[in-house]
Amino acid sequence: MKKSTIGCLVVIGAVVLLFVVVGIINAFSKPSDTEESSTTTQPSVETLEIELMEGQSEGLIEVSARGTDTLEFIKLDITSQSDDRLNITILPGTLFEPLSASVQSMVATTEKSLMLQPHETTGFFAINTVSANMELDIPGEDDSLALSMTPASGEFMKLLNSASFQDEPSRIRQFALWTITDNPKRNEYAGIDYYGTKTTPNDEQIERIRSLFDEVGIPTEEYQALQIAVYAELVDAQTRGLIEVNSCGQGAINYIEISLISKSDDALEIAILPGTIFESQVAGVQSMVVIAEKLLMLYPHETVGPIDLNTACANMELDAPSKSDNLILSLEAAPDDLILLLDLPDFHEEEFRIRQFAIWTITDNPRRDEYVGIGTFGIGSGPNDEEIEKIRVLFDKAGISTGKYRALS
Repeated sequence: MKKSTIGCLVVIGAVVLLFVVVGIINAFSKPSDTEESSTTTQPSVETLEIELMEGQSEGLIEVSARGTDTLEFIKLDITSQSDDRLNITILPGTLFEPLSASVQSMVATTEKSLMLQPHETTGFFAINTVSANMELDIPGEDDSLALSMTPASGEFMKLLNSASFQDEPSRIRQFALWTITDNPKRNEYAGIDYYGTKTTPNDEQIERIRSLFDEVGIPTEEYQALQIAVYAELVDAQTRGLIEVNSCGQGAINYIEISLISKSDDALEIAILPGTIFESQVAGVQSMVVIAEKLLMLYPHETVGPIDLNTACANMELDAPSKSDNLILSLEAAPDDLILLLDLPDFHEEEFRIRQFAIWTITDNPRRDEYVGIGTFGIGSGPNDEEIEKIRVLFDKAGISTGKYRALS
C-alpha cells in the first residue's frame, strides 16, 4: 500500500476518534430530563418589607403580646403566615392594648426590625415601651395585650420622634408621656420604682420635661404640671385677691386647719411663712402663729385643703381654738423678735414644748413662775430650769435681747 494511502487513513481515523470523544463529553455534561425539570420548577423566595401593623392587617403575620410586670418593656411573639421572607419593622408609637380594663396600654418607644423566614415563629422577645395610662395596673406576665391598628399620634409622637427624648432615662420619658396622656397636676403623678421606692418627679425632672416640650414645640401651658406658677406670700396673695383663705382650730395648740381657694387664671405657688398669724374672732380664744414654712401649689380656680398647718399659741392665757372657731388671716406682721426666733434653724430642732414656751416668752412676757403649763394626759407644767436655759440660748443665737424678757433676766 502506498504511503499516501496510509497517511489518509490515519487522518480519517483521528477525525473519527475526535468526534467520538466530544460526543462522550457532551453526554456526561448534559443534565438529565429529571434534573432539568427540578431546576425549572423550584419556587423563588422573595423578601417583603412590612411594618408590624400592616403585616397583621394583611394577614401576613400573627402577633401575640404580654406584659412583664414593668413599664419599660413588653414581650412579643410573631408568627409568619407568608410563603415569602418578611423583614418586619416595629415603629415607635405602636400601641398594644390590654384585654383587661384595669391594665395599662403600652406603647413602643424605639424602632426594632427582625427577619422572619416563611412560616417561622420568633418566640417571645422584648421591645422597649412606656405606659399610656398612669392610674392603671402595670401589665403582668399573665396579661395579654392586643396590637392596636391605630398608633399613637399628635404630641405623643412629637416626643417619641425626638432624639433628645430618646436620650433621656426611662424615668423621664415615662413621666413626660404621662404628662401628655394623663395631664396630672404637679403632685398627682404616679410613683415609679426607684431603688425600691416609688417616687414622683422632682423639680429638676419637671424642668427637664418642660425643656423637652419646648424643644419639640409642645405648648407647656396646656399641661398642669408644667405651668410656671406665680409665687406669692399668703397675706399678699389674699390682699391682691388671688386667693380666699379659710381656717379654723382643731382644739390643739400645735396645729390648725386651713383651706385655700384660687381666684386666679394662673397657677399659684403660695408660701405660708413662719410668723403668719391667724386671729381668733371669739373672746377667750387664742390666736395662732405659723411656726414652719409651707408651700402650696394651686392650679387655676382650684381649692386645696383642708390641710393641717403647724402652729403655736400666741396668747398663753386663752383657750385653744376648736373646729367651730373660725380664724382670720391677720394682715399685721408678727413682732420682730418672734420672726428672729422662728427663722433660727436651732429653734426647729427643739421639741414643741420648748418652742411654745419660747414663743410665749415673747408674746406674753411672763415671769418665771407665770407660764401656763404644757403637758400630756392632763398633767401640765411650766418650763423647768433646764428648759429656761435652752430658751435663753435660743434667744442669744437669734440675736434677741434676753434682758427685756422677765423670765430670762
